[in-house]
Amino acid sequence: MNCKHLKFICHSRVGRMVEEHELPIGSEVMPLDFKVDIKVNCADCGGELLFWGMPMGVHPTRPTISADQKEVRLNAGIELKAR
Repeated sequence: MNCKHLKFICHSRVGRMVEEHELPIGSEVMPLDFKVDIKVNCADCGGELLFWGMPMGVHPTRPTISADQKEVRLNAGIELKAR
């Protein structure tokens, strides 16, 4: 393994958590909860970062990792600012 792993590429996916069955048809939705999935690769060799220290699976309020440890799953929210 000759790569020093100095540069990384982060891939993220953000899911909006919305209770659509409770919304009127055609209404605009401002979700307050989000799910963020993150994977990280070495930009030079393509090696995948492995995550540990969290349980595997999916949880509604706690961070988790995928079964292969290559993806971390986080819960997030938007900071609400007064206007």
